[in-house]
Amino acid sequence: MAITGTPNNRHRVEWIDFVKGIAITLVVYGHVMQGVFAGRPVTELGFFRASDAFIYSFHMPAFFIVSGLLSRSLWDVSLVKYIGEKARTIAWPYVVWFVLGTFSAVCFSKYYNHASTNPLMALTCLVWNPGSFWFLHAFFLVHVLAALLRKLPLSVLLLISIFGFWISRFCPNEAIHNVLYHFPFMVIGLFGSVHLIKIDSFFRRWGAICFIPLLLIQLAATILISNVSWPVKLWLGVSGTAGIASLASCVFSTILFPIFCRIGYASLGVFLMHPYFQGISRALLHHLPGMHAPILLVLLETLCGIIIPVFIYEKAMKTKWRLFFTFKRAELRKINMQNDAETALKTS
Repeated sequence: MAITGTPNNRHRVEWIDFVKGIAITLVVYGHVMQGVFAGRPVTELGFFRASDAFIYSFHMPAFFIVSGLLSRSLWDVSLVKYIGEKARTIAWPYVVWFVLGTFSAVCFSKYYNHASTNPLMALTCLVWNPGSFWFLHAFFLVHVLAALLRKLPLSVLLLISIFGFWISRFCPNEAIHNVLYHFPFMVIGLFGSVHLIKIDSFFRRWGAICFIPLLLIQLAATILISNVSWPVKLWLGVSGTAGIASLASCVFSTILFPIFCRIGYASLGVFLMHPYFQGISRALLHHLPGMHAPILLVLLETLCGIIIPVFIYEKAMKTKWRLFFTFKRAELRKINMQNDAETALKTS
């Protein structure tokens, strides 16, 4: 999450939080849709399949791209310090919530679409089969991979990552597949990190004009084309992220911008906690009369999966409960985030 030190930089950095806010909202929406439409007749699945294909074409790559945009420290600190930083902010919550998720899935398996009933067997998957926590697992390893290869020219690193993206289609292990698939998006973000001011200037000036064309491209490729090739998938991850950044320019003066920036700041908490509140809300709503319409269920479950985790995350980060999300002190985390954002802007 990016926090600037001066009011003049507000738009320049916070649109990245907006991108993350939209992306994590689509994550929750996608998971809710999968739960609501599970087992429904094929005739009801048309919109679900179309929206599922659309959002999955870019909502996870967006996190890797914006992370790359804010990873100028990759070249400014030692390898050990950089990986240690990511271990405290990515690997730590992954391990903590993987353990919590494993035992909660066993205890409340009837509220999960897929859940193991053997906690010891599930815990053995921590390293090689992260399951629903795959994002943090891949996110950490992608950062480690970028750090190990950081001495290479960015152009060479991009070629290597694209080759990895191509061979990811043939990788039998899902964890390795996720790392190879998302690595080029991180590298593309690193390319942008050295031109952050120019990128910001472009979206501030042309974002509103670019949004509709980017949206139409995304819709056409993911809905009208049944079998998208791997180069198109790579392009859609980038164009979809650019589309969200363009949307930020369109709604910058509205109430939507600060709302999604706030969600983006708490995106880690939303990702980790939304399955719980999504499941609880689903169980409660199904016992209420008149709450069986799919659209209403999707809306209410999505709101519960976002609003409650955002509130809990914000409160937790101000107390000792932040250890559920980071192994860093809250004050130090805020200062480092501010310095990373300012450094990225000054070196662009």
